[in-house]
Amino acid sequence: MIKKFMITFGLAFALICGFTNAHPVQAAAVSYQTLTYGTTKTSLAAKYYVQPAQVVVNGDDYLVTTTIHTTASLGAWPVTVLSINGVGPANVVKTHDNNDYDYQYAFETKDLSQTINSDIAINVVGVYAAQHTLSFKFDQKQLPSLQKKSPTQTPAKKKIPVTRAPNDQAKQVANLNAANQATQTKVLIGGGLSMVIVAIGAGLWVRRKQPKS
Repeated sequence: MIKKFMITFGLAFALICGFTNAHPVQAAAVSYQTLTYGTTKTSLAAKYYVQPAQVVVNGDDYLVTTTIHTTASLGAWPVTVLSINGVGPANVVKTHDNNDYDYQYAFETKDLSQTINSDIAINVVGVYAAQHTLSFKFDQKQLPSLQKKSPTQTPAKKKIPVTRAPNDQAKQVANLNAANQATQTKVLIGGGLSMVIVAIGAGLWVRRKQPKS
């Protein structure tokens, strides 16, 4: 009986200590540049990327979380991340608050000293639809330190789950191309109607100016 009690007490004590010593993962606020691909020029898209990014050490990798913020004037979530650092975005969360739309996503990398490239789709319905590539550079002084390990060491366990949606970039690009074609058609039709109206108006003006016989 005493032995059973001691085992139960020991397990309870271990659980209490485990919860007491558990620490939440602290994210570092890291500034970054949003650049036109292949240049050092700030992209026009930079104003939509929220500063700073949130960076945590997750296992043996950096887990970087950023947010794209847009307003209702551009429609609902007009920017979609197709790829980031060569793979699809992870942990995507879309939120809507009053007139604001936020698209939060994450990616993993072992090296944030290099330039990180990202393909995005922009679709402002009926106005603009296109695919662009951006580049990101992160402030090295603000990064948390990764633990250095030898190749023989066991990989560290990830504290934050990383959920990546199936890579449907080809489908998204196809949808974007269709949206782009529809936008171009709308512009052409609108322009054609304007030309017809102008032509009709000009014809009436000419006829009115003709002298009576």
